[in-house]
Amino acid sequence: MTNNWFVIALIGMLSFAGMALTLKKLTYTLDTSIIVLYLFVITSILYAALNVKRGIPLSVPLSSLSLLILASFFAFLGNLCDVEALKLAPNAGYAGAVKVVRLWLSHLLPIFYSKISSFLGLA
Repeated sequence: MTNNWFVIALIGMLSFAGMALTLKKLTYTLDTSIIVLYLFVITSILYAALNVKRGIPLSVPLSSLSLLILASFFAFLGNLCDVEALKLAPNAGYAGAVKVVRLWLSHLLPIFYSKISSFLGLA
């Protein structure tokens, strides 16, 4: 894979667009929780195989475990709601448009947190 972040971001964008359209089609025949379950099982197997192929250890430092659990909770809830929104929206693009706000949040919240931490003397 290339080391160019922009090319990788484009590939990711196209992949997520393809995934959204595929998930929308699946919502006509499967329950949301089943879709997300199989999505995660198959994806987990693929990531495990990729890490084994690359020689990356599958162990996780104990210090990272609480953040992984928190991220997993957000992934669970976010993906469940994302697929449910795809199911209920008349067009997959509508649900995707709402997710654009995530970009603003993921950009602005760290800046806000940094300013507050500095103000409180935590940084």
